Amino acid sequence: MTGLTVSLIIIGVRILTAPLILIWPIGGVIINMIADSLDHPIAQHFGWGLLGDNHYQYWDKLLDTWYLFFIFLVTRRWKNIRARQTAKVLFFWRFAGFVLLELAGWERVLVFTPNIFEYFYLFWAIVIRWFPRFTLTTRRLIIALTTIGIFKIADEIRIHWIHVHFDIIKTYVLPYIIR
Repeated sequence: MTGLTVSLIIIGVRILTAPLILIWPIGGVIINMIADSLDHPIAQHFGWGLLGDNHYQYWDKLLDTWYLFFIFLVTRRWKNIRARQTAKVLFFWRFAGFVLLELAGWERVLVFTPNIFEYFYLFWAIVIRWFPRFTLTTRRLIIALTTIGIFKIADEIRIHWIHVHFDIIKTYVLPYIIR
């Protein structure tokens, strides 16, 4: 398989799986998170195609924004105003980071606009599904955002500042799937 073919498959999968979020709010997000985490090692293994020549960050963040938009649409239906408003702020904060990345070309801006939105969404979607009596107080919101924020800022630093990518999938999974 050529790098061009693989890159088209990656882009197609990322585009086509995003609407699943509207049908399957938790599972659809997990599928998209898996697709997002696999695109880099798969392209690295088979060849970059359209994702090469320093275009990977552009495509990755564009496709991330695409599926985050579907998550945002789901959050607009949330009954809890505090959760809905928090999700709105977090979505637009990350979107601002994407726009700044594209305008300035400075990848490290993503460290200052971490994708807390995605994990806050999962947190609240799980609460809605399995803990409907849970009350989102200001204190609980701060604890949730701090916990998610610490994890995501560290992850953004790893990826976008010091450029450490875990090649676990490329090293330990792909060789057994593709021989």
